[in-house]
Amino acid sequence: MVAKSEIIDELGQSDLLLPERIAESLTANDRAKYFFALLQMARANAERPIVPAPDLKTERLESRVEDSWLDDVVAAARVDGQTDLVLPRGREILEAAGATDVFPELSRHKSAKDRIVSPEAVIAVAPDIIIGSWCGKKFVPARVAARPGFTEIPAVKSGLMREIKSTVILQPGPAALTDGLDQVVAIVEAWARQTSA
Repeated sequence: MVAKSEIIDELGQSDLLLPERIAESLTANDRAKYFFALLQMARANAERPIVPAPDLKTERLESRVEDSWLDDVVAAARVDGQTDLVLPRGREILEAAGATDVFPELSRHKSAKDRIVSPEAVIAVAPDIIIGSWCGKKFVPARVAARPGFTEIPAVKSGLMREIKSTVILQPGPAALTDGLDQVVAIVEAWARQTSA
C-alpha cells in the first residue's frame, strides 16, 4: 500500500485513492458502531439481565472485529452497588475500539485529589477529545483553550471540548451509567464523524 500511494502521489493522481479511503472509513465506522452497541448492550443487560444475554457475534463479524472473547461481554457485565458498572476487560474493550487510556496509572486511585493531572501532562498526551465535568461549575471550553500551550492540543484545535454535567454522572443510581454513557457515546460519535469527513 505504501508503494502504491507513493506512486499515485508522484503521478499527481491522489484522487485514485479515494475509493480505498472511503472503504477504510466505512469499515472504521462499522467498528465504532459495533463497540458502542456492545457497551450500550452491556450496560442495559447489567441493569436488567436477559437470559440468555445477547452476544452481538453477528454484528462483531460483520464489522470485521476478530476478538471472539467480546461475545461474552454482555452476559458478564453487572452493576456493583447502585451505580458502578463492572465490565470485565473494560480497558481492553476500549483499546480494541481505538481508545487510549492516557493516564492508566491514575485509574488505581480512589480519591479524586490523587487523579489530578498537570496541564503539561494533558499537552503531552494530545487528546482528540476533552470532556469536562466539574461539581458546581460550568465547563467553559474557551477557558480550557486559553491555558498556556493548549492551542496545540488536537481537541482544542478541532473545538471538540464538551461538557457532561456533574449532575448526570455523579448522581446516585443507574442514571449515571445510562445518561453518562449515552453522552460519551454521542461525543465520540461526533468525533468519528468529524475525523472521517
